[in-house]
Amino acid sequence: MDKRTFEVEGIVFDLLPVEGGRFVMGATSEQHGEAWDNEKPAHSVSLDSYYLGETVVTRALWQAVMGGDDEGGDLPVTGKSWQECQAFIDKLNNLTGRTFRLPTESEWEFAARGGNQSKGYKFAGGNNLDEVAWYDRNSGATVHPVRQKQPNELGFHDMSGNVWEWCADWYGDYESSSEVMAARNPKGPARGSQRVVRGAGSTYYAQICRVSCRMPLDPKGNANTGLRLAMDEADTTQQSTTNNNSKPPTGTTNMPKPNPLFTQPKKPTPSGTSTTGKGSTSHYWGTEGTQKPKRKLWVLIAAAAVVIVMVIIGVTGKDKKNEEPSVIPIALNTVAEQEPVADNRLAVEIDNMIKDAQRIYDEYKFTSSYVSNESSFDTIALNARIREMNIGYGKLEEALEKIDKEGTCSEFDGARKTIEDLKKEYVDNVNKVITAEAGNWNEEKRNNPVYNKGIKRSDACLAILRKFKGLNPEQE
Repeated sequence: MDKRTFEVEGIVFDLLPVEGGRFVMGATSEQHGEAWDNEKPAHSVSLDSYYLGETVVTRALWQAVMGGDDEGGDLPVTGKSWQECQAFIDKLNNLTGRTFRLPTESEWEFAARGGNQSKGYKFAGGNNLDEVAWYDRNSGATVHPVRQKQPNELGFHDMSGNVWEWCADWYGDYESSSEVMAARNPKGPARGSQRVVRGAGSTYYAQICRVSCRMPLDPKGNANTGLRLAMDEADTTQQSTTNNNSKPPTGTTNMPKPNPLFTQPKKPTPSGTSTTGKGSTSHYWGTEGTQKPKRKLWVLIAAAAVVIVMVIIGVTGKDKKNEEPSVIPIALNTVAEQEPVADNRLAVEIDNMIKDAQRIYDEYKFTSSYVSNESSFDTIALNARIREMNIGYGKLEEALEKIDKEGTCSEFDGARKTIEDLKKEYVDNVNKVITAEAGNWNEEKRNNPVYNKGIKRSDACLAILRKFKGLNPEQE
């Protein structure tokens, strides 16, 4: 399968091949526990070969097909409903004589993971999100032109971040969809009220940019929704509208590489050799003739080193055998040096809870760009963010409760102050967003029917923000 190039009204766009295969879809191990319930259970899916857009549809291509004067060139087209995308695809098919379509959800995830060449990344193209995606920490709360971030293993750009991408499927839980579990070219539930979107937008945080993250969305869409084209392999056997003898995308080959998510057994490596490149092996210890003598020498040296270390440990251990542990967690280091820590287990536990709460806050707090960007307020993402903030705040409350029950007042004074300060940061951060959002709609605007849609959206978001347990101490 080779790359296919098409042209409409002078606008050129490419579809890249995705060789069919079998993969594990959903909450796989590289998600490191960040997967949500709707990504479970992880399940095996088989797909036939297909083609997928190298990038999302740009404004230039949308204008070439649909007309209008929408400037923007290589910026992704956004704010399109699922129905508008279908109308675009229908017209594109009439213009080209092809059968473009939206990808299924499983096709989207397989391509985002890197297909048969997957390296098991959390995000599409790598584990460093700044290198592969535009998201809330680096986007400046705006979309960016395509191809500015490095592609994934198959050559696809921006499958994490920048814009949400519509899939063909109705949304449904994996467990409730017998077709998904059937695992051969699944197309999702037969009916539903919401469609699946994937990839996340430029104003969303890292957890939502993961390759397995999935969201339901009303087919009307929102300001961040766009699309990526797909096509069956059989449809591309015809001649492309431009030269179709292009080389495969950079970083790919005609033969698929092993997928770490596959379950096929690996070929055993011959004893005493290690693979150094395609079709070649080298011995561990140089040439075959010198392998055994060198190995024996290194074994003797390693054995001598072990004996020396054991002797040193035995000598020093006698003097320190009865000493108490001297490590005190950083968060508790305000205790006077001469005051012993009565329960080091509790101290470590409290310190870990504080660190977890700090990590969650750093990851999910509302940044200035988020507050200033109206399109950031999407109820799906907002619910997810507040849920994580509640988890972090809950860890701080649990730590205080443990100190009150199991600790002593003087021993944990430093930890208590750290916890209270961080709790205040949580509350102040959420309050800042509530104040900013509430201030966007004064009484004059609320009385003007022109603003009804924006006010309704704002009120829904404010209700979600006020679910933060730091604003409601009585909330469980």
